[in-house]
Amino acid sequence: MDFFDLITIAEQDLDLLNPATPEKVLAVGALLALPPGARVLDLGCGHGHLLRSWAHAFGSRGVGVDIRPQA
Repeated sequence: MDFFDLITIAEQDLDLLNPATPEKVLAVGALLALPPGARVLDLGCGHGHLLRSWAHAFGSRGVGVDIRPQA
């Protein structure tokens, strides 16, 4: 078992892998005034919650990159 396996086990029940709340994630998107179709790059995206939230709320598109294959 390696380090990334331990992280995967620790985070398996978490939807948002971020110290921010879902409300704060949406507030940041609103502050950025993301227009529909905006392109977002999320480095260290985890399971892509931020990208999914912004796509749903603002119509943005994005690419998530994470070093863990499980993410």
